[in-house]
Amino acid sequence: MSAQPSPFIILGSGRSGTTMFRDEIDSHPRICCFMEPFHRLADDPRANPLFQGEPLFDEFAADPGQTPAPRTDLYGPFLDHLAERAALTVWGFKIIATQVGERPGLLEELRRREFKVLLVNRRNEVHTALSLLIAANRGVFNTRAEVPAGQVRIDPRDLLRTILAARKAKQALAEAMARLGFAAHECVYEERLAGGPQYLRAAVAFLGEDPDLPLRASTLKRMAPAHRYAEIIANHGEVGQALQAAGLDHLL
Repeated sequence: MSAQPSPFIILGSGRSGTTMFRDEIDSHPRICCFMEPFHRLADDPRANPLFQGEPLFDEFAADPGQTPAPRTDLYGPFLDHLAERAALTVWGFKIIATQVGERPGLLEELRRREFKVLLVNRRNEVHTALSLLIAANRGVFNTRAEVPAGQVRIDPRDLLRTILAARKAKQALAEAMARLGFAAHECVYEERLAGGPQYLRAAVAFLGEDPDLPLRASTLKRMAPAHRYAEIIANHGEVGQALQAAGLDHLL
């Protein structure tokens, strides 16, 4: 193990398993992983407003309803603050790809500080898009509550647009990562489903910590079975036909 392990980020698109993976990494006794400290919504419970100094966004720099301008000059002090708060051998935080897009220059600052990247990838793009649309439809994110049967209707056009947008975002992120030369370890959501707790061993070792230390209570029960999509989506047949026309029905 490295004497001075690098800090890290858990990075991925929304609904790709980043929250689940963050919770499990944070359950290691010598790893501290903050939950989306760069989230721009201060009143969001996921934001973890750890910074006690100036706000990271200038809330008065934009008209109401627009994304406030980021305070790029505060990236460094904020990261220093997180390191002090962690007070552990290895520390990091989770960030969603859209939040990176809201923070120009953040990836460059993280690379300058030699952050490693745990890149979470949910390869089934249909399930990722369905999960995102179902959560948006219900206005509930990161909840363990069961979705009632037949509760959600999915517009097939929205689904296909969401899949296409996710592809483009993933490609742009991959290009940025390659350009900056991050040390990265891919964490595949589907392999996590198959591998259980042992799946974390490679990620922990990549961060320079002992994968054999016992974990604190983790969140292995977070995942809802994929076969419930047929039960949850009221117009499942219509959605299936649209995916079949797009050549994606094998992913449903």
